[in-house]
Amino acid sequence: MRLRRRDHAAQCGCGRAGECRHTLLYRIAQTATLRTYVNVPQAYADAVRPGQPAVLTVPNLPGRQFTGTVARTANALDPASRTLLVEVQVPNAEECTAAGYVRRG
Repeated sequence: MRLRRRDHAAQCGCGRAGECRHTLLYRIAQTATLRTYVNVPQAYADAVRPGQPAVLTVPNLPGRQFTGTVARTANALDPASRTLLVEVQVPNAEECTAAGYVRRG
């Protein structure tokens, strides 16, 4: 879980339950293995299979490469972009990257 907001039914203290905005309670991120989502162009989509290795780079960590594994694909192209959404799981034992970073595959 990366984000948790107050329940709709909970009172926020203003006296008007249901009219309050959601209040952020806490944010938790599991960062030992990062799930990275990559849009693969149609020309390469047929070559992507779960279990394959994938190498990713992070723009603000030049020269570093992170090796992960294709965990799953959407099994369908996005009709607007003609890309396949692919999930790559990247071990992050050294915690070199944080959740939310932009990565390139």
